[in-house]
Amino acid sequence: MVMGPHTEEGMRPLFCFVALLFCFIVFVPTSRAQTLAAPNTNWFLGLGGHAGMEVFELTSFGGGVSLPFGYHINKNISVYGMTDVFITNDSGINYVFASFMPMATYRFYKWFSVYGGAGYALMHPSRAGRIWDFRPSTTSYYHGLRGEFGFGYNPQVSKRVVVAPQIGVQYTRIANDDLLIPLVRINIILNL
Repeated sequence: MVMGPHTEEGMRPLFCFVALLFCFIVFVPTSRAQTLAAPNTNWFLGLGGHAGMEVFELTSFGGGVSLPFGYHINKNISVYGMTDVFITNDSGINYVFASFMPMATYRFYKWFSVYGGAGYALMHPSRAGRIWDFRPSTTSYYHGLRGEFGFGYNPQVSKRVVVAPQIGVQYTRIANDDLLIPLVRINIILNL
């Protein structure tokens, strides 16, 4: 039996990740966190991971890391820059996508929010055996645009820490191709 990204066994890692994320969201102690004191500054820094599956061109599962840094304008609106790396493999070619997007988040009800933004994207395809192999003599770099929007849940779990799981969609226009990645993201935010 051939296993691919569209078979039941190929989707098992994504299902497990989403199920664990859901359990974490349900059991976060948000009632106690709502009464915690606010940090002394409005600046924040985060680190996160995300996973998703490109559905137009590559049709492959991948994942990566993100680094948000920004400012809380008020208790409902935040603006930030998101540095993002997404890695996937399709048909023996490794793809590394890197992007920087100015983003905004609006909290519309308690800890629930919408977010979105757009910015620069870089793609590096490589036939090398290792994903981290960036030898320019064997591959090319492509430049394009990337946008992302989605919904999040941002409970404060301590005076300075926010856990921010998000479900969203990334659209990238690069190398004359349209890439669409529905994704699940979780960021751990430290209010400075």
